[in-house]
Amino acid sequence: MVTPPTLSIAGDDTALLYRQDFVEYPGHYRNLGLAQGPLHLVMMEDLTILGDWNQKIPALEDLNYEDEVILVLDQKDLRFVQSIPRQGILVVADDPINLQRRFTLSNRDPHYMIYGSQNVRGQDTPMLWISQDLADSLLEGTGYNVKQLREIDANLDQDDLRVLEAVLAKHIRYSLEQFKEQENDDLLKECRERSGDESLDHAGASVFVLRELWKRLKETHRLRMVKKY
Repeated sequence: MVTPPTLSIAGDDTALLYRQDFVEYPGHYRNLGLAQGPLHLVMMEDLTILGDWNQKIPALEDLNYEDEVILVLDQKDLRFVQSIPRQGILVVADDPINLQRRFTLSNRDPHYMIYGSQNVRGQDTPMLWISQDLADSLLEGTGYNVKQLREIDANLDQDDLRVLEAVLAKHIRYSLEQFKEQENDDLLKECRERSGDESLDHAGASVFVLRELWKRLKETHRLRMVKKY
């Protein structure tokens, strides 16, 4: 991390402590960016996934939280939640010690290209682990706490999805700067020149690189579908 992440709740002057109330989440992809917006709690059981290359999750197709922050009670739900457009994700830590451990953060780009097309999916998502005490504070006024909601979550059936609208009263803002952007300034400059788009940001540059790589592969290699056994 370049600097520790910051987290604040609109209308609440309580000082939230890094590595006590929150910490960066060590996910499969790089963790950086700014997230701000109302909070939305999402709970789910295992969801049906259709397709191999271009996967779809029917239960989530109508969900769009691109202006909101998603709160989940269990990190197992991340494999589904990360397919929903969102500002960011907060994960309630199941063990307080996870807020104090020092994990190696991934540098993996979350953007990927759909096979056989130039459609790019994925997004950079700032993610934090938060303590159960902080989560209970965020849930205040909903009539639930983390323990009660986890009991409900444990009894959900296949493809069940629950969203707690009342949490929208809480407005969250946080940011993570995992890597120094100036380290990629030369690459960003070249991507802007080649694309002709001077407004291209780091996320847009990732998409541009993927598309250029796909064009080059089609010119120099014969691509074929590999059967799945």
